[in-house]
Amino acid sequence: MLQRAESDSLDRQLKLAITKRHLIQFKYGSTIRIAEPHDYGLLQGAPRLLAYQLRDERPGPPGWRLLDLAKMEGLVMLPRTFQGSRGAMHRNHYGWDELFARVD
Repeated sequence: MLQRAESDSLDRQLKLAITKRHLIQFKYGSTIRIAEPHDYGLLQGAPRLLAYQLRDERPGPPGWRLLDLAKMEGLVMLPRTFQGSRGAMHRNHYGWDELFARVD
């Protein structure tokens, strides 16, 4: 479970990364991942991030990932930016309880 200060910091970092369209790097489970943060909010009562994962330490294709914030560690906003939304298709993947930030 995230501590309050860590949770507040992660919240600010995600909102800033989404607003400024910066890639993020973080540890999730046992792997380091790099992703485009797209939607951040509450889904089924838990804080989650919908991100387009570009790479992780394991081989595999890039693609959409729904991530639990409680499992994210060491988030860093990278200097590299991304274009923004990958189209309207991803916007209807989930019925968010509350959406805090969405990339344009």
